[in-house]
Amino acid sequence: MTIDAVEQPYAPGNVIDHATLAEQLSVPLSLDEGVRSPRDLEQIVRYSAAKIVCLKPPRVGGLANTRTMAQRAAALGLEPYVAGSLNPRSRAESIGCSPITAFPSRAT
Repeated sequence: MTIDAVEQPYAPGNVIDHATLAEQLSVPLSLDEGVRSPRDLEQIVRYSAAKIVCLKPPRVGGLANTRTMAQRAAALGLEPYVAGSLNPRSRAESIGCSPITAFPSRAT
């Protein structure tokens, strides 16, 4: 069994503890619930709190914001992926944020 990432073990917005943990892990840390705005992305990068971020359209303000945030996350050096209650792959592809292409090193 291979573990590709650890997803957000601490409370949303707790970038300090996530950053401390990220330093100790041999796999990337992914943040999810605390990712709501471009400012959140900047804080994640500033503190090196994660390498992967999950963007959920309802949480970030819709599909247009999801696409903008995915582009910003990638520009900041994060690996964004899109998920949600609908089929994440088909919904993500429709806005150009495919989880498949977001993780080229993990694609099969």
